[in-house]
Amino acid sequence: MLDGLRLAAAAARSTKLYIYLSDRHAQESIELAVAELAAVNDLGFQLDVTVVKVDPAYVAGEETAAVQAINGGRALPTDKPPRPFEAGVNDMPTVVSNVETLANLPFIQQFGVEEYRSLGTVGSPGTFLLTLSAPTCSGLYEVPFGTTLREVLEWLGENTTTVNGVLVGGYFAGVADASVMDLPLDYDAYAGAGSGLGCGAMVVLGADTCPVTVSAAVLQYFGKENAGQCGSCFNGTAAMAAVVGALRDQSVTIEDMNRLRHWSSFLRGRGACGTLDGAANVVLSLLRDFPDLVSAHEGGTCTLCAAPPLLSYPPYAVSAPALNI
Repeated sequence: MLDGLRLAAAAARSTKLYIYLSDRHAQESIELAVAELAAVNDLGFQLDVTVVKVDPAYVAGEETAAVQAINGGRALPTDKPPRPFEAGVNDMPTVVSNVETLANLPFIQQFGVEEYRSLGTVGSPGTFLLTLSAPTCSGLYEVPFGTTLREVLEWLGENTTTVNGVLVGGYFAGVADASVMDLPLDYDAYAGAGSGLGCGAMVVLGADTCPVTVSAAVLQYFGKENAGQCGSCFNGTAAMAAVVGALRDQSVTIEDMNRLRHWSSFLRGRGACGTLDGAANVVLSLLRDFPDLVSAHEGGTCTLCAAPPLLSYPPYAVSAPALNI
């Protein structure tokens, strides 16, 4: 990643670089690597690298939140415009890149664009990091774009016939039924299906896990983790979480469900960042892909929820030592 950061700096003729993170173990590793990098000066100019650590929070990863934190403020999203490329750190044009993007640059420099594009699809070339939570094969895997999730799971020995659904794109893209396993892992393919790859995190739900219960847990997380800056998001995430919580408990009313369906489309695009959209995506996808389960919950007949699973907070959080990398 640091090699990629150096290449990006050389391309932009930038000498001031920031590495923004929220994990203490990552901070320790990065600071050691940055100290080693200080002794290397093969670009023709010296780089000034600063590591900035913030407390873990869902909204802290948004690009304007990162800029505001680096500028000495709170790690919360700000109004747009301006975007960071217009006015970012110290009001200077700022490039914000994901570390996975930076990590690909050394390979491209050494082997060339065509070699990089020899894997993947036309629209999504190369490989990507799949953070997978599954009943028997959780881990971090580098896979070529265009591979299907079913192919990955079968290669890992997972029984795909018992998959009850998938939580897609971290929390942002919502829940999808088992047919999503046959989509190519490609940004265009997922967008065309009304979903998204997002950060590349997938949670495979086993046969004994109810997608309604999972959706309720994720919406509760959104309700607690929103920035508290936009009324539509602060109130909207809490309202949707309350209704889906009642749906999970099989005590929801017809009026509640009518409001939920309205909110899932009406609230999209009304927040300063993507949090409200993510919550709306969870609701919209649950209603679209699991109508029979939703009806069962409305009627109090869901057999999966006789003993609902105890989910962690955040739901399906995976610590680095637990990952199979």
